[in-house]
Amino acid sequence: MGEAAVKAGLTGALIGALLVVLKVVPLAGTCLFLMATLFLWVGVGFLTVHWLPDRREPAIAIGAGGIAGSIAGLIDGLLFIMVAVVQYFWLGGSTGLMSRLPASWVRFYNDAGIPMEVVYSLPGTLFSGGTLCLFNILLAIVVSAVSAAVFARILAA
Repeated sequence: MGEAAVKAGLTGALIGALLVVLKVVPLAGTCLFLMATLFLWVGVGFLTVHWLPDRREPAIAIGAGGIAGSIAGLIDGLLFIMVAVVQYFWLGGSTGLMSRLPASWVRFYNDAGIPMEVVYSLPGTLFSGGTLCLFNILLAIVVSAVSAAVFARILAA
């Protein structure tokens, strides 16, 4: 179980790294990135079951899928934080980020009394990136584990 989980997790992390790098491309966008990431976690669950010695046992598959998802999600999330920090400096820091905001967002922040300088600072970027990293890890664990159990159940039938 452990070898299949690690192998699937590292394979998923490699593909996830490519997705994180593609997210930097403006045409790829966040929506496409999120959809592809969900399909990636399903694929990690499938690969886990594919590499398991006993493919027909859903209880083993769900544990291995969760391990594989946690490995892939952690690596993918950490890469996401690194890319966010690089983008922060590449776009000119908080001043550069705030100058690119649509007028409706600026009005929203002003009306809500939220200081934009705090949200778009480096600590704000790290906080939002870290929060997304944690969410990414949890999503990877759940989706990979459930998809592994489903694929194992399909193979058992």
